[in-house]
Amino acid sequence: MGFWSRITGGSTSRDGTHQGQRPLMEPGAFSSALHKLHGLPHMDWRQARNIISQRLEPELTGAAVACAVRYWLEMMAAAGGTRYAVFEDSDFLIMHSGGAGRARRITEAIAPAWHLIGNLMEISPKGDAGGPGLEKRAILIFDNPDQYYDYICVFYPDQNTVFGTSAGVFLSQGYPHIVLNAVANAVSLQTLVHELTHSAVANLPLPRWLNEGLAQQMEDLVRAAHLPFKLSARELRVQQRYWGWFGIQRFWSGSSFNLKGGQRPSYQLSEVMVRSLMTGRGRNGLFKQFLLHAHRRDAGEQAARRFLNVGVGDLAAEFLGSGPWSPLPTTESDE
Repeated sequence: MGFWSRITGGSTSRDGTHQGQRPLMEPGAFSSALHKLHGLPHMDWRQARNIISQRLEPELTGAAVACAVRYWLEMMAAAGGTRYAVFEDSDFLIMHSGGAGRARRITEAIAPAWHLIGNLMEISPKGDAGGPGLEKRAILIFDNPDQYYDYICVFYPDQNTVFGTSAGVFLSQGYPHIVLNAVANAVSLQTLVHELTHSAVANLPLPRWLNEGLAQQMEDLVRAAHLPFKLSARELRVQQRYWGWFGIQRFWSGSSFNLKGGQRPSYQLSEVMVRSLMTGRGRNGLFKQFLLHAHRRDAGEQAARRFLNVGVGDLAAEFLGSGPWSPLPTTESDE
């Protein structure tokens, strides 16, 4: 039985129609918006939304976008090979090759982190965080590295830049979705939770240090053997020397996370700061307020002073010691 037969065959289908009724939009309506690149289908979401706006009332846009997402994932599964299928539950749409049982195990494993994300943001993760019409997170899991890189390379058009390998990525373009590289058919739950966190806060203009630190914090909830995060004395000295030598402004702007040699100290410092906020100054709901109001244009400085009564440079000093750690007034990044 095909996917579209399944969703319209029960008493109530997944797109809200009742038995015997046609879907809100027939899947073929979106065929003109689907384009193959490197042998894999990519949806032109601007065109898809135009198709929807021409046929339906605005209040039906969200449900119609869901139809388009399902159609796109089904076409992706067909292009990937017969082993791929689409699994759907209340929070996720997953294209993968492991069957419904494996999909359920994945969603059950990430549930604690997913619900905590929603609690931190004081919203339901399937609500407003991802933008208009985004009710469920779409996750594409490729068990073939070539297919994974063939898909994501479209989103990195700069042919003069050499990119490293990756286990997964969150893509915000069009309909925000997560793509995983399941090497040897193994899904990294830490990577999935990391990218889910990015997706949950995608509509917030967070400074990168806060975004990455939060994602790393969420990862810990699904680690098989949870060990407390702790830097060695040597790692602490490296942190202090690195930021003392090169300055901390690239950390506040977010550019240090992309620099060779700067990635490790950047991720470590961001994790230390977010952990400290969530367990110390940010307790009693203050971290939630800071998270919802922090802005990348000033590295979160104004929000920190408003809700935590301290600047972000002072927060860094609690770990690095005294120094010129405050962000400059002109620090701003769109990353």
